[in-house]
Amino acid sequence: CNDCSELLPSARPFIVGGHRVLGCVLPEAAAELSQFPEIFHVSDSAVELIAGGDSVEARSEAVAKVLHNLRTSGRVPMLGGWRDEDWPVKRTFDAPAELVIERAAGPLFGVTGYGCHINGLVNKGTQLWVAKRSVSKQTYPGKLDHIVAG
Repeated sequence: CNDCSELLPSARPFIVGGHRVLGCVLPEAAAELSQFPEIFHVSDSAVELIAGGDSVEARSEAVAKVLHNLRTSGRVPMLGGWRDEDWPVKRTFDAPAELVIERAAGPLFGVTGYGCHINGLVNKGTQLWVAKRSVSKQTYPGKLDHIVAG
């Protein structure tokens, strides 16, 4: 398993609301976000979302414009997996959303994704029932997967 621990020393905290750290931004992503100084303040020590104030909706709208620009430009390959799926960014599983972004952009900001996943045990736990993703999925097409996730 690749836990990306070798990348963490170069990552910068992603700050929302002036003080809440919601993720870790790698240098390449920080460089892209620095092209939008009216939305993000990018320094050597952090990437801070400065647009939208305390409004989740206003913050989300500002970031959506940046993500659309980056997607259209083709400069951020992970945005090629765009799903048109709103995804809440939050500190913990049951915390309120601090920001809502396109799901494909989660890794760009190094934010934690929360969800529930179901696997099936068969024959009193001696076998695992594993699903296979559709070949038309945006991410990991045709790969093994959970039976239910969301």
